[in-house]
Amino acid sequence: MRFLPLTLALLLVGCDSTYSDSEEPRDTTAPVITLAGANPLSLNFGEAYVEPGATAQDDTDGDLTASIAIDGTVDALTEGTYTVQYSVSDAAGNEASATRTVQVGAPPALGVATYEVTFEATWSMDTHPADFPPNAHFSRLVGAVHAPDLALFDVGTMASDGIKDMAERGVNTALQGEVAALGDNAAYLSGPILNDAPDRGTMTFTADGDAGLTALSLVSMVAPSPDWFIGVDALARVENRQWIDDATVELAVYDAGTDSGQSYRASNAPTSPRLAIAESDHAYFADARRFIGTLTIRRLP
Repeated sequence: MRFLPLTLALLLVGCDSTYSDSEEPRDTTAPVITLAGANPLSLNFGEAYVEPGATAQDDTDGDLTASIAIDGTVDALTEGTYTVQYSVSDAAGNEASATRTVQVGAPPALGVATYEVTFEATWSMDTHPADFPPNAHFSRLVGAVHAPDLALFDVGTMASDGIKDMAERGVNTALQGEVAALGDNAAYLSGPILNDAPDRGTMTFTADGDAGLTALSLVSMVAPSPDWFIGVDALARVENRQWIDDATVELAVYDAGTDSGQSYRASNAPTSPRLAIAESDHAYFADARRFIGTLTIRRLP
């Protein structure tokens, strides 16, 4: 058996030791994220969320603030708790994260708002000369202030009996009953009769935000006619938890889909089965003659 000289053996061991010592130590330390501003952060309802930001430091890579990814949204118009996530990684792949909690407070009480409605009928011999009836008028302006997810009429759906009676005869008993059947979700409104055309009439109503009665629907028969009427349906009076002050709506003519008469003074011709409510396509109301009046809704002080 032969042995290496002791000097050579020590030299080889020394070479191994020198190579191992030259390796760079592995980076296993994650960056540190520091949130700026409050955490948790409280916002009043409707107060915009402004991102406070954050900083990130790494013991090897230094300042990583510019590399922070921020994820999460805050809906300032919906009460609740939201989270915003912050994340960053260094060159070695070490990851860090942090979370901010944002609390949006309850909406303020809306209370009540009183509005004035002005119905101005522009329908006249001058604006609509074809077959204009000598006794042109509008039935009583009626409707409801109600919850925004309800409807008295809806284009594309069948007319209720209340809308049928209003549109064909200007009789509102059934419609008043339909509103009453909605209970606390609606309150019936009764406004002026316009005995002439053109003419003008006004009414007032009170919307109750805390009771959820924030939408307005109004209708009136175009008289005489088979089943034609004007109206607005579920016109919102609140936006972003604030009362809307003013609105003006141009009034087109709707066909209730319950009578097939084709002129103002046509004989009764019940439509069976009923058709869906639609804007009238009659030549009387074509093109520039589409609108026959306006409704102006103004919030009172």
